[in-house]
Amino acid sequence: MRVWISSVIIFMFLVIYAHGQSADEWEAKGDSYYKTGSYEKSLECYNKVIKTDNSSAEVWFKRYLSLKEMGKDKE
Repeated sequence: MRVWISSVIIFMFLVIYAHGQSADEWEAKGDSYYKTGSYEKSLECYNKVIKTDNSSAEVWFKRYLSLKEMGKDKE
């Protein structure tokens, strides 16, 4: 029984760790990509933030800026 419980705990930790980036972390990552000119990657990060919490006007604006830099600001 202990082995099973330990296995479940380890599995849960791995799942959370693999997908556990918060919206703030994704936003910071997007900001870093934007600053280096990796607009496609910054857009992916901002989309992940919006998917988690779509109420941040700042992230929506950053998304727009990324699109604008890629020449896709009409989307």
